[in-house]
Amino acid sequence: MIKFFIINKYLSKEFFKVIINTTLAFFCLGFIIGLFEEINFFKDYDVSIKIPLFLSFLYVPGLVYNMFPFIVLLSGIWLFLKIKKTDEIIAMKVSGMSNFSVIIIPSIISVILGIFFVTLINPITSTMVKKYESIKGSYERDQDYLAAITVNG
Repeated sequence: MIKFFIINKYLSKEFFKVIINTTLAFFCLGFIIGLFEEINFFKDYDVSIKIPLFLSFLYVPGLVYNMFPFIVLLSGIWLFLKIKKTDEIIAMKVSGMSNFSVIIIPSIISVILGIFFVTLINPITSTMVKKYESIKGSYERDQDYLAAITVNG
């Protein structure tokens, strides 16, 4: 029983490492692409680099939140390829673990992370995206994308 606890602890720790690395990679990539997009938007305005940097920091967490299911999918694939490549899966099977018991730990962690993201991260990213849209909207010349509700509805 203790060896299963140690193996499960190892699997969860490795899965967290892979998720964090993948999330950081997507965050950095999204930040760089967003920064280029914001710089391109503000090229006609007389603003410092602080505003595009700030707007990119506001927008990228919402982008990462929207891509998180894909991040978890890629992290799971990366983890299972890693344990297969290093032949750790064979050691786990020799110790008595089934394929289901190897898969269940990353699955439980994915569900817990999903609940965490929906309950705690979603309100934060929604507020950040709202702030992003209000700041960027103040620099828009053509504000046709904004919805207006009249008295008639």
